[in-house]
Amino acid sequence: MKSVIAVLTLILSLALLPSYASAEEGIQRKTVEKTVFAGKRTRLGEQWHIGQDCKTIDIPAHRIIEKPKNGRIEIVQEGVFPGPKSTRAHCSKVKAKGAVTYYTAKPGYEGRDRAVLRMEIGDGVLGDLTIDIRVVK
Repeated sequence: MKSVIAVLTLILSLALLPSYASAEEGIQRKTVEKTVFAGKRTRLGEQWHIGQDCKTIDIPAHRIIEKPKNGRIEIVQEGVFPGPKSTRAHCSKVKAKGAVTYYTAKPGYEGRDRAVLRMEIGDGVLGDLTIDIRVVK
């Protein structure tokens, strides 16, 4: 029993060592630009995991890595329709559950903002999405 605990402790210790940089290398990165109206909650994007039968398999996990400094990001579960150019174009008229990202600028703010999200983008694949936001009146 002591040897099992020692092995588990060693594995956990190795997992917590400063290997964060090497783990970061396996994360795909993408940057998008969005323009939004000041003070208006704006849909920035959506993500879903839908089977060939158009039914929700699961909701992809999301995490805010960098919060915007001049607004708020919300990630909510709601109905989505896959787009006509997606891998599930045949499901474009079937509402399924997905994760939808919204941004709302602070009242009166006009200018640039930025957020970084980390999400599942495939089986065992993570992606960091940098959203450069331009807030206009």
